[in-house]
Amino acid sequence: METISEEGNRLKIVIIDCFAGISGDMTLGALIDSGVPLEFLQAELSKLKLDGWELEVSKSERHHIQATQVNVKFDVSQQTTRYFTDILKMINSSTLRAAIKEKAKAAFTALGNAEAKIHGLPIEKIHFHEIGAIDSIIDLIGSIIGMDFYKPEKIYHLPVPLGSGFTKTEHGVMPVPSPAAVEVLKEIPVEHRSSGYEMTTPTGATLIKVLTSGLLPPGLVYQTEKTGYGAGSKHYDDWPNVLRVIIAESAQTESELIMLETNIDDMNPELYSYVFQRLFECGARDVFLTQVIMKKGRPGVLLSVLTDAKNQRRLENELFLQTTTLGIRRYPVSRRELDRSTKKIKTEFGMVEVKSVIIDGKEILRPEFEVCQRLAESHQLSLPEVYRRIEKYNQE
Repeated sequence: METISEEGNRLKIVIIDCFAGISGDMTLGALIDSGVPLEFLQAELSKLKLDGWELEVSKSERHHIQATQVNVKFDVSQQTTRYFTDILKMINSSTLRAAIKEKAKAAFTALGNAEAKIHGLPIEKIHFHEIGAIDSIIDLIGSIIGMDFYKPEKIYHLPVPLGSGFTKTEHGVMPVPSPAAVEVLKEIPVEHRSSGYEMTTPTGATLIKVLTSGLLPPGLVYQTEKTGYGAGSKHYDDWPNVLRVIIAESAQTESELIMLETNIDDMNPELYSYVFQRLFECGARDVFLTQVIMKKGRPGVLLSVLTDAKNQRRLENELFLQTTTLGIRRYPVSRRELDRSTKKIKTEFGMVEVKSVIIDGKEILRPEFEVCQRLAESHQLSLPEVYRRIEKYNQE
């Protein structure tokens, strides 16, 4: 839930401030620097049953900022080429918690799909070089474990800087940003920065994609509990090569969303049902039409789409693709949500599924339309009568 009750509950959040870019080792270093115990990480990572590595943790200063640098030491001569299926097998056979396994598999799937598209091969035939190396596996899965240590309800990020120039890889000299990083970061807000070097690696891009809920909402109020700085492997003159993570509690009582709007007066109205379907498939929270009178006295509609920051660009592209609009307005909105759940209650119709909402600490039961429709048809009652009979259980 993105809501905070009036009793004063707060949300645990993590903010990834990647002002100098992000990589797996920077993320792991920042989490250790923020207070994730090294012993805890080592114990959890040992569940991968991946031998021949150790974590070397040290302090490093970057532009007068003390940061934690992590180096995964392993015997390069023992390094083997790993295919996508090999990594999935390793994760599945580990004794990590199910939630960690799922995020780890999602991470390598995102990387595998990116590599498959770039090389024009099925994902099963993709073999990882840098990403399949022991240090990248430990950095990536270790960061997932470290973030889970705080049990955040939301993880946000700031715009991701990509850098510029060229970098050497197992595939040869590649442009910066790397094709894999660009592919992974599709639909995620990024910025090109003329740094002359790689700022965001494919591993760092994957952590942003898999772990975060989107950009830090504008105006979100939070109280910082801890900060951590993770040092990158290189020193630069122009800015500190560190990643900052902020562990905080949100004091926001409302969720921050974005409203997309456009006025349309030249589209076949038969198309709107399909537009609605596509927008919801692309992650819209709500979609609705409002009748308006436009310029020259033409009747038209105001098409409104409520979304979070993570799906904003995808929905904007879908609006341009599926409608005749040439421009979209967008602005932040706040929304308060009620705590809700689904439960079954005993009624004269048997066990019936209802929605339970909490208002000022009091539970209110609200019947679901589809359930009431089935009951009305099977008991030969009017729909309003079924609603009335179920709602009476609010008083019992």
